[in-house]
Amino acid sequence: MSKKCVCMLAAAAALSLMAQGIRVQAADPVAPTCQKASAPSPKDGATDARRDGTTLSWTPGGTTGKYDVYVGSVRKYVENAERAHPVYLEASSVGQTAKTFSPGRLELGKTYYWRVDEVNDVDPNNVTVCQGDIWSFMVEVPALPVSDVTATACGSAGAAQGPEKTVNGAGLSTAGLHTAEPNDMWLYIVPVVEPVEPNVPAEPNAPVEPNAPAATLTAAGAFGSTGAFGALHMDSIPVRQSAEIV
Repeated sequence: MSKKCVCMLAAAAALSLMAQGIRVQAADPVAPTCQKASAPSPKDGATDARRDGTTLSWTPGGTTGKYDVYVGSVRKYVENAERAHPVYLEASSVGQTAKTFSPGRLELGKTYYWRVDEVNDVDPNNVTVCQGDIWSFMVEVPALPVSDVTATACGSAGAAQGPEKTVNGAGLSTAGLHTAEPNDMWLYIVPVVEPVEPNVPAEPNAPVEPNAPAATLTAAGAFGSTGAFGALHMDSIPVRQSAEIV
């Protein structure tokens, strides 16, 4: 495209915005150079922005006191964003006075682009927008790869199922999925140990009652087949009580 065509397109865009009461200095070749916002935070090209709690901030370039902020994951949508049509963006704010902006929860590992325009709307019929530069940052990734890791264990189920399989990428596909093959992982068989019952204390011996004093058993009666009468004294047999046997 020739330089003449580019100038004609820029002039047409400026006329379209002026018809809406908005004048964009960056697109107007005869307007004085606007003072753009600078010193973005996160820094332009940052690669470890937080997923939650990231706050965008900048240093104003002029004294307008109002800002339009556009944030998106597609660069061209951020470049082409306008106050009246901030479409296909993840977040945006028009006419804010704060020098910070919170885009909300971001997506892990994703790159975002953002732009801050300085707005002078003292005269509502002649709004001046100083279009800012495009900055970018990448959100923290879910995990970081590590190297030179040695894995050890107290044992393995087999020579091909050692602990090194946990760190050497065995069984991983290019998509980060893992196989279920035993030789692609560390396996360890835990020895079975029979539980030992605790010693049960022996019951104490039952108390033994003391021997009762010996008693004399006296028996009287007939002995023998002759019918003779006699008496028997059992002085040596200990018994509980005295008894008379007839």
